[in-house]
Amino acid sequence: MNGLYLSNYNIKDFSSGVSKKIRMQLDSFENLGVKMDAPTVFTDSIISKIYTRMPFTSNLYDLKCKMYLKKNNIEKYDFVYIRHNIITKQLIANLRYIRNKGIKVFYEIPTYPYDRNENDPLNYFIREKDRKWRSEIKKVVDYVVDFSGSESIYGAPTIVVTNGVNINLFRPVVHDKKKQTIDLIAVALMAEVHGFDRVIEGMHNYYVNHENKDRIVRFHIVGDGAVRKKLQCMVKEYGLTEYVTFYGFMCGDELDRIYDACDIGVGVLGIHRRYKGQKVSSLKTKEYAAKGLPFINGENDDAFIKFKYSFEVESNDDPLNIEDVIKWYERLVTNEDVDTITQNIRGYARDNLTWDTQLKKIIERVRE
Repeated sequence: MNGLYLSNYNIKDFSSGVSKKIRMQLDSFENLGVKMDAPTVFTDSIISKIYTRMPFTSNLYDLKCKMYLKKNNIEKYDFVYIRHNIITKQLIANLRYIRNKGIKVFYEIPTYPYDRNENDPLNYFIREKDRKWRSEIKKVVDYVVDFSGSESIYGAPTIVVTNGVNINLFRPVVHDKKKQTIDLIAVALMAEVHGFDRVIEGMHNYYVNHENKDRIVRFHIVGDGAVRKKLQCMVKEYGLTEYVTFYGFMCGDELDRIYDACDIGVGVLGIHRRYKGQKVSSLKTKEYAAKGLPFINGENDDAFIKFKYSFEVESNDDPLNIEDVIKWYERLVTNEDVDTITQNIRGYARDNLTWDTQLKKIIERVRE
């Protein structure tokens, strides 16, 4: 079986979580016996961004896709998997061209509904173009690949999936059983939606209100992003520099060494700031599970319903209750050895959270 994957992302960008996800999807398609092509058609130039924001144009990405489709023998593909960017006239034309060749089309929309998430006035025409052409989607795709649990989107039937991981890409954490601290880790391109400020606020409350602390709690933040300076200012203002460390972007062995020093992953705690009321399936908690780490989770994610290794918090801006986190974690390690915890979490990830498990649903539809 042959497949074509189209996206407006540079899959060689190892600092991008989306690019990482796409690479894992491609690996899983290959694991499932599909020979996948993923041509470089992304555009990230200033000209491209200006062109995309103009009111009556498609975008350069769609035009590059058009050229690729015209110049290559796409009849060899059994299906095309395309990640949502902006629905434009040219995108619809590209998808119609593919469908007319008898090739199945799967259109992934990672965050549906997305209209209310775009408040930037500069993107007004982008969203208006999307609204104008989205009604055509049902005519040019076989399925929308959906993470929200919707039965149909824009009139097209859905295949409901969750974000997954390729567990073999993640080395399990190696615990230091002698240490007495509880160390939290967050790995992300920092944005308001991650809600790391809730952790810092919670640590401030914990250290202010507990002069005789039984446990030292530390927070390790790996990555960079728009809110890093804000978080650093909070840490300095609250006098938490001894307990919160910023590392910048890391990967490979360097990142694994930080993971080995940590006990609990911090998932997305500010999802309500952008996707209020929506079901969201972020990749981050799945990566913690692949590492074998318990984690703090602020999403309404069906993948972890009643999962005892997930500390669930409400979708609000309240500071994280560090005392409750400590009690929860101490119950875990009292009942199970930390190595057993890691094995159990990775076992759950292997059985339920791999991209192989999710993308089998695509392959089954291709074979129908």
